[in-house]
Amino acid sequence: MITPVGDLELGSGSLLIGRLPECDVLLQDNLVSRMHARLSVQGDSVVVEDLHSTNGVYVNGLRVGHSTVLREGDRILIGTTEFSLFETRESSLQRLRVARVQTELAEERLTPPAPPARAPMPALPPLHVPLRPENVPSTARADALKMIGGLADRLAATGNLEEAAQVLSGHLRRILKGANSGLLVPPDVAASAAHHALTLARWTKQPLWADYVVELHLSARLVMNAATLASFEDVITRLDFDRMLLGYYVDGLKNRLDKLEPDERRRVERLRYLADER
Repeated sequence: MITPVGDLELGSGSLLIGRLPECDVLLQDNLVSRMHARLSVQGDSVVVEDLHSTNGVYVNGLRVGHSTVLREGDRILIGTTEFSLFETRESSLQRLRVARVQTELAEERLTPPAPPARAPMPALPPLHVPLRPENVPSTARADALKMIGGLADRLAATGNLEEAAQVLSGHLRRILKGANSGLLVPPDVAASAAHHALTLARWTKQPLWADYVVELHLSARLVMNAATLASFEDVITRLDFDRMLLGYYVDGLKNRLDKLEPDERRRVERLRYLADER
């Protein structure tokens, strides 16, 4: 088993996953139970077992029962942490690639597979190594946002709006914190974060999530894309958002008009109208 920025090698035995310090994989996540799940090698198969957790174990987006056999490429979601299963062709080991999504900017870099081990790997301590979000590929960040959003949607569909909002809000705030610290926020990540923030605005009726979209694009020096702008317009018709913040954002964009594409300029003009509208 390697640190979160690498791979896990599971050749035999099992891994206990949960919030207890005694767990092999330690996840400090309110959605994870003290002893949440177990991954184990049983013959030629890898099995994930839900240890009667509160929020369950999801495989490829579907909640599983007590235990299920995994196949190569399966995505296992435990709380807000995702594991993907791959087989090392050169050996009998099963490789578990981890993408922890509750950390800063929500995901970590998935490194290329290491060469097959020549000897059994020693046991390593639980996973709680700090990550470097600035090295995270854009696609990995967007995928993690999609996964978190799917989890929140499932919680909302069962009436757990407060819990759904909690799942999304912490994740989104970490993205904004990174942007405010000068970390790069690619357009696809900004668009996905904006979508989920505006979903939160509709769920909670709190204008701060509309303001979040403006502040994120302001910090990332991005023009809202067409879909984000349309959704933003729809939300602010029902919420008392911060027009001064929007005006500050528009002023910054107007100083860069000569560097923008024609369609971006049209969106800036639309934003200016929204900022001035009374």
